[in-house]
Amino acid sequence: MHLLDMNATDNASLEELFALYDAYDDTTNVNNVVLMVVYVPVFLVAVLGNLLVLLVIFGDANAAKSSANYFLVNLALADLLGKLLW
Repeated sequence: MHLLDMNATDNASLEELFALYDAYDDTTNVNNVVLMVVYVPVFLVAVLGNLLVLLVIFGDANAAKSSANYFLVNLALADLLGKLLW
């Protein structure tokens, strides 16, 4: 019996409820680990990529004067702030 399948007419003992809660808690821990394994590398690549874009554009004085590079800096900063503040 799953925790969500129970209704008010079920007479489950307290031990059964604790067992169901423990099973639910174990699956959420596994889900959290899977999500961390997926999200952390994506976050790190996004932050590193945006920092590299900013480094390349601000590293060259002539590159920073181009209007296309202003646009790229704006996109990189917006994405970087979105990743860091989310």
